[in-house]
Amino acid sequence: MAFRGSELCAISGKLKFAQDRRSRFTLVTKHVLAVLVPVAEYQSQIMAETRAAEDLQERSKNSCCGKKKGSEKMTPNLFDYATKELSQDAFLCWLLAWADEECRDADSTLHALGLSLLNRVLGLHGKAQRECVTVRVHRQLLRADIVAEVGSDTVLLIEDKVHAGLHGDQLERYRREMEKEFGGRELLPVFVKTGDQSSYEEAERSGYRLLLREHILDLLRPWRDRTSNAIFADFLANLESREALVKSYATTPVAQWRQGRLAGRSLPGRARRTRDRRSRSPPHRASSGRSTAARR
Repeated sequence: MAFRGSELCAISGKLKFAQDRRSRFTLVTKHVLAVLVPVAEYQSQIMAETRAAEDLQERSKNSCCGKKKGSEKMTPNLFDYATKELSQDAFLCWLLAWADEECRDADSTLHALGLSLLNRVLGLHGKAQRECVTVRVHRQLLRADIVAEVGSDTVLLIEDKVHAGLHGDQLERYRREMEKEFGGRELLPVFVKTGDQSSYEEAERSGYRLLLREHILDLLRPWRDRTSNAIFADFLANLESREALVKSYATTPVAQWRQGRLAGRSLPGRARRTRDRRSRSPPHRASSGRSTAARR
């Protein structure tokens, strides 16, 4: 079938227009995602903090000052108030830092406890146990929650979560960034989750080993009577209270079951979620305000 010159020009113009539309659509989609992904992460964080606050309210009914459990007076727990993921990051960093050989003489029990955590993580990857080693801990290095340099040949990459879920390709992204940062060293990724999650397939597919709430409890409980450190005692007590809430379905009458109650938290209602979202402005709004002020 033959085409005249004018028809060929028209067809060529239509093809170019279609290509331009696809290019514009791809560009717009890219910019929209660049805005929406941080907002989604922010909203997920707010919801996680709200659920943590609900945890505190639930536990406070049974553990506030003046209440007694048997003959023992309950005392305030630091981690009932330090409910954010950064607080859990801090505890894990603190405990790993005790594994450093220079801490042996400062407190031999905490040093041994820190080593037990370190060796548990190494064991998840089938690596040999360490007894005398240097440990250098970094928090929020290249946006990764916890990074620990173990000796001169190994780096632990720990992504730590309480209630929040994963966003996009963050696990793969953190792993790639650490491989560039610590090239030549063996990288051992670990996914820590003390809240509840239905599936860990994404973390495992990204090469991360799992360290969940029940694993941490199994690790910490044998040390309960071996140290009187208040930070350790509070973290363990807080984690045990959350575990007890999850398992309360075994003793709670079915008629008293509530949404989220048996998952270790009481979820807020729709009205409260709406109020919380409206009371907090997403990060991009604030930056937009600053840009407007600068233009003025």
